[in-house]
Amino acid sequence: MYDRANHQRVVNEVVNTSPFFIQVSNRMFADAWLLHDYQVMSHLKDYVSPVLVLEGKQDVISIETAQTITASFSTAHLVLIDRCGHYPWIDNPEPYLS
Repeated sequence: MYDRANHQRVVNEVVNTSPFFIQVSNRMFADAWLLHDYQVMSHLKDYVSPVLVLEGKQDVISIETAQTITASFSTAHLVLIDRCGHYPWIDNPEPYLS
């Protein structure tokens, strides 16, 4: 998170208390990566609809990762949001929502 003051709020409200978040995360990990050797990158160029990739400049996931994802689509556009970590709607909602 860009603003560490929001960190505990996210952990309390999303990660620790949401059964949906926990179930979805566990299921995605188990189904996609452990059981099926989940590889989609080679198929993304075939996707023809517009793609918007949003990345916080201060996200723990590197900008290079967002650039790689963007380059994997033929129609993608990358928007970097300053003063923003992994949760743009919390850290910097103005550019995220506009």
